[in-house]
Amino acid sequence: MTILPIAYWPPVSYIALLYLYPKTKIEVCENYQKKSIRNKCQIITGNGPKTLSVPLLKGKHGSLPITEVKIAYHEAWQENHINTIKTAYSNAPYYQYYINSVEHLIRSSDTYLYELNSQILEWIRGTFVNEQVSTIEYTQTFQSVTNLNFSQTAHYSQVYQQRHGFIGENVSILDLIFNVGYEIPFYFDNWSNFVANKITL
Repeated sequence: MTILPIAYWPPVSYIALLYLYPKTKIEVCENYQKKSIRNKCQIITGNGPKTLSVPLLKGKHGSLPITEVKIAYHEAWQENHINTIKTAYSNAPYYQYYINSVEHLIRSSDTYLYELNSQILEWIRGTFVNEQVSTIEYTQTFQSVTNLNFSQTAHYSQVYQQRHGFIGENVSILDLIFNVGYEIPFYFDNWSNFVANKITL
C-alpha cells in the first residue's frame, strides 16, 4: 500500500498514484516534515520552475503532529501565490475555467496547514477524478510515508515548453490542471509508462 504525505497543490504523479492505485492513503498522523511538499509546490513560469511556499507560524514544527501546524498570515503569501499563478498560466488553455476556484482555495484562510491541503485535495478529487476516486482515504494511525520523489511524469503540452522543454519533475498538479483541464482522467489512463515503484520519493 502506498502512503502519501498531505501536500500543498501536490505533484502530478502524486495525484496519479491516487487515481491508479485506489488503496493509496494520505498520512495525517505523522509529525510535520520540513522542506517538503507538505507546504510547498512547484509551478512553471516564463523563467522556469518556481517554488511556492506556505509560511508557518514559528515553532518546532518537527515535533508537532501535522494536524496541529498553523499557517502564518503576517505576510501576503496568498496574494503572492495567486499573482504568480495568474502570471504563469494566463495563456494556458484551461486557465479561465479553473482560476477562480484555485484562487478561492488559496484565499480560504484556514488556521491549519492540514485543513488547507485537505480542501485542495478534495477539490482536485471532486473536480477531475471523482468517477475514479470516490473518496480520499486518510490514515487512522501513523504509517510511514512511502519513499517517493515524484520525479516521473508522462509528457503533456505545457505553456512554456518551446522555451524550457518539457518539465515534469515534481511539478504541481496546477500545471496539469491549467494545461489539460477536464481531460486529466484521459491523461492518467494513457500514462502507460507510469510505474509506481519507479517514482522514488
